[in-house]
Amino acid sequence: MAPSSSTPTVALLCCLLAGARGQDTQAPAAFDFAARRATHWAWQPLANARPPALPEPAAAGWRGPRGGPCDPVDRFVLARLQQRGLGPSPPAPPEVLLRRLWFDLVGLPPQPAAVARFCADPSDEAYDREVDELLASPHFGERWARHWLDLVRYAETLGHEFDFPLPNAWRYRDYVIRALNGDVPFNQFVREHIAGDLLANPRLDARGDDESVQATAAWWFVEQAHSPVDARQHQANRIDNQIDVLGKAVLGLTIACARCHDHKFDAIRTADYYGLVGIVESSRYVQAPIHAVDVRGADYARALHAQRDLARAWARAAAASDARWQPFADLEPAAWRSRAGWCAREADRIVASADGPRGDWIVTNDGFGDAPWCGPWCPDPAAEAPELCLLPGPFWHSGVAGIRREGVLQTRTFVLDERYVHVRAAGRHGRIQIVVDGLNLVRDPIYGELHRDVDAADAAWLTFDTAAWRGRRAHVQCTDQRARDLAHTDEGPAPDDAWIAVQAVLLSPHATPPPVAPRTAPPQPAWPALPGAVRAALAAVQASAARLPVSPTVPSLGDAPGSDEHVFVRGDPRQPGALAPRRFLEALAGPAPLATGPGSGRLALAAAVLADDDPLPARVFVNRCWHHLFGRGLVRSVDNFGALGDAPSHPELLDWLARDFEANGWSCKHVLRRLVRTRTYRQDSRECSAAHDVDPDNVLLHRQNVRRLEAEAVRDSLLAVAGRLDPTLFGPPVPIPLDEQPHARGKPKQSGPLDGDGRRSIYLAVQRNFLSPMLLAFDMPAPFATVGARNVSNVPDQALALANDPFVQAMCSRFAERVRDSANDLAGRLALAYTIAFARAPSPDEAACCERFLDDAAAMHGTRPADHAPWADLLHALVNTSEFTFLR
Repeated sequence: MAPSSSTPTVALLCCLLAGARGQDTQAPAAFDFAARRATHWAWQPLANARPPALPEPAAAGWRGPRGGPCDPVDRFVLARLQQRGLGPSPPAPPEVLLRRLWFDLVGLPPQPAAVARFCADPSDEAYDREVDELLASPHFGERWARHWLDLVRYAETLGHEFDFPLPNAWRYRDYVIRALNGDVPFNQFVREHIAGDLLANPRLDARGDDESVQATAAWWFVEQAHSPVDARQHQANRIDNQIDVLGKAVLGLTIACARCHDHKFDAIRTADYYGLVGIVESSRYVQAPIHAVDVRGADYARALHAQRDLARAWARAAAASDARWQPFADLEPAAWRSRAGWCAREADRIVASADGPRGDWIVTNDGFGDAPWCGPWCPDPAAEAPELCLLPGPFWHSGVAGIRREGVLQTRTFVLDERYVHVRAAGRHGRIQIVVDGLNLVRDPIYGELHRDVDAADAAWLTFDTAAWRGRRAHVQCTDQRARDLAHTDEGPAPDDAWIAVQAVLLSPHATPPPVAPRTAPPQPAWPALPGAVRAALAAVQASAARLPVSPTVPSLGDAPGSDEHVFVRGDPRQPGALAPRRFLEALAGPAPLATGPGSGRLALAAAVLADDDPLPARVFVNRCWHHLFGRGLVRSVDNFGALGDAPSHPELLDWLARDFEANGWSCKHVLRRLVRTRTYRQDSRECSAAHDVDPDNVLLHRQNVRRLEAEAVRDSLLAVAGRLDPTLFGPPVPIPLDEQPHARGKPKQSGPLDGDGRRSIYLAVQRNFLSPMLLAFDMPAPFATVGARNVSNVPDQALALANDPFVQAMCSRFAERVRDSANDLAGRLALAYTIAFARAPSPDEAACCERFLDDAAAMHGTRPADHAPWADLLHALVNTSEFTFLR
């Protein structure tokens, strides 16, 4: 088994895991697909599980509302407890339960007013109101989006040596927050992730922006080298990571373990893996516009009309003063449609031409329209003395409907079996790239540049020497879209007047392109002033272009002509084996290839993943919800439901929850509302020695688990208690504060504010090579692979961070100001401080201890106990306690 791009050698890892389970890794059993499919629990359909009869005698306090039966979830849990002679723990105290609920649903400590309100009325009705308010809070999406970002290894840079940016990645983070706040059905959410760019009816927001296409950015949060030694191997590793994330995040399966051979333990064939590889290989990286503008819509048609009217007015006015313009006085004379004076030589191969077959080109975004442009056009109608741009012959043109529109134009995939690629193009701030083996290179220090910027109004040939890539698969990509976005550079956006016009792509053994005949169009007329008809036409062009604003973009998948991939023998892309038709896992969808159509097949893949008879997406998701609310999933190995994963502790409950999830519209909020209202969730977390002896790991849920807050919740809590939390949602990432290391390669140019401008941690920049040290200390995962269950460590770095980090010290100082400004007496200040930090009042012993601490701190600082410095020290001590960073 070849190494994965995101893990250590997978084969070694599988062997170690198998050995730990007492399996014979020296002579694994033969691959018996049918037996594995028939015997392993995860492949089986969802059981129509019914809640068991309520155990008798019923546990005190575990009746439902108004004395009726308790929730079916509780009934499953009670049945298992009774089998082992155990009972549940009593309910958690109101202040403990409220703090638990706030952190679980919105990731923030409860406000003092909420604590007072709930402690005064801790009834079921009051609790239900609190649940509904938190689920409706905009901060709910921020909290639960962070869980999902762990699964898709969200990052805003590509890592490796220079840590190039992934432009506009943050828009995906905002998409996830909006989707969760809007309770988008999870099956729709997954469908958008797999094929959001291909949906016939994408989901639009209130402004008409395309939400669905933004989900596909998740495919590109993969570490990439900027100039790999072997681009084909790099592509194989990238796709391996993408399939691994899809398999674990949605299906709970280690599909990538079948990269080199049939899976050692699960019913996954190598042909399944390479069937998915073909689907991913048939998709491309683009920056997709968010504005959902139909290029055939009224505004776009009006813009094209205006350009044609301008060309007509210009040519007729010119013909009136210069006879040489007479042949061009009509809108589309043969002269405009003639080939641009060049002709391919015998050894040249035309990869794509604007006057050739439409199918040679893949048009993404709306800048290029749906057909090549024939005739003149005005690139800058707002100029004082605008000129008509004369590009003889048909060109794929991104500026004819307004130079502020954006577009990506690509050729079909071809094999570099000749040395040179010639591209005939014109433009302003445009870019042309040769994409080899799916790699968008900026430049290669060994083999030379594979991109060129286009900045010439007259058409010219650009020549690329691809000798180092002979025999590789490639396509040509042309864009005016922020020109540098597709190259992963940080040189800043291109001006709004960017456009590009492309006429032909040739593959040739010749170092020089074909000769071009001189332009046959006449020069611009020497008008003393623009004729009235031309001025009116220019005004119409300006007005129509203004209706098509620049659209924000997001990293996305673009579809390409579909092709199947060969099985790589031993995972080596240089050793192609049998062809593997594109398909989903045979254990779930059968052996037949997908009905992919002419494209990649991602729409068919999404339908197969979410088919009614696929039990895994619902099981995996409800298990993740359980994990985040209880600290441990019903299946403890939340990312692996395979043979090396853990069996479910409550299999009937897991299936019942999955069925309930599907029956209620795949609603995430429905699942969470049901679970947090259960008596199981609301138990106290205190240990009982008798129950501990029977159930030491609390698998049977005889109590709630004590849980450490995640790194982001720790930092957000510090902002909240200090009164510094900015509740603003969405927007570009906030740079993190950087150290003084002067020569770190790829180091961001800008160091961020110490407190991140008060923004929640989810809005901090996630740069792979420069992650927040404080968040890393509290086990924030590095974004390289799916992490459904974070590590929970207890190391000195955490105590040192809370004691010495300048951010923590600054927040404690502001916390002291908040407390001292809100109460006048010592008792009132202490009560407020404890309520803010712990959602409870201090005990008499704690109050006395705090008073002594203030006296000692005042003596040390030479101040009074009521002054700022002693209080800052006291509150710094409070946030260093376990109670601040743990949930009971």
